[in-house]
Amino acid sequence: MTEIIYPLFLREEGDYFCLIKSFEHLNYQLEVNDVEEFTGWDSTGRPVSLYCEKSQVFARIVSDADESEKLRQSVMRHVERYVSADDSYPDDAEGDLAKMLEWAEMKYEEHWKANRISVRLKNFIKRIFGK
Repeated sequence: MTEIIYPLFLREEGDYFCLIKSFEHLNYQLEVNDVEEFTGWDSTGRPVSLYCEKSQVFARIVSDADESEKLRQSVMRHVERYVSADDSYPDDAEGDLAKMLEWAEMKYEEHWKANRISVRLKNFIKRIFGK
C-alpha cells in the first residue's frame, strides 16, 4: 500500500478546501459522516479518498496518477475568490499550495469578522435610533 504524504488537500462540493496536516488533524477536522462529501489529493498530487473504520476517518491513495496540475488549478480557483483588486498573494506563498490555502483561510476569517462587526454595528444603531 502506498503511503500518503501530508498535507492533504481536501475539496468539498462547491470548491471549499480544507488543508489537513496530519492523520490526527484529519480526525479532529472531519466527522465520520463527512467523508462522502470530500475528494482530494495528497501533497504529491495523487488522488485520495476518505473512508471510515472503527469511528475514525482514514485516507487512501486512489491511484498513483500524478494530478498535481489538477490540484494546483483547483486550489488556485479557491484562492482567487479572496484576492481583491488591491490585494495580492504573500511573497512567500508563491508556488506553495499549502501556504496559499492558509492565506485564503486568513482572508476568509478577515472577511467574516468584518461582516460580523458591520452587522453588530447596524444592530446597535437600530437599538439606539430605532428603525
